[in-house]
Amino acid sequence: MSQLEIVLDLPDGLDGAVGDEWAAKAQTEVVLGLFEAGRVSSGYGARMLGITRWDFLDLLRERKISLVDYPPGVLEEELRQANELGAEIRRRRELGQ
Repeated sequence: MSQLEIVLDLPDGLDGAVGDEWAAKAQTEVVLGLFEAGRVSSGYGARMLGITRWDFLDLLRERKISLVDYPPGVLEEELRQANELGAEIRRRRELGQ
């Protein structure tokens, strides 16, 4: 499936353009929820909404939804390892290696 289709049962008088607008909003919310839950990638979410990945990333930024969700402690460990690697590189440069 490349796109998600939301069908709303709206009261009479709210169909047509208004119904399409609300269905699009509902679809966006569902896809963003799936992305936040880690169920779809940003590329697949973009395809589900029929937009480019760049537009999807802009939507995430607008909604203040993080593109990367590190489990507790993982980011700190990666930063520690990066700092150790940086220190080792500086030490080797100082020794002329």
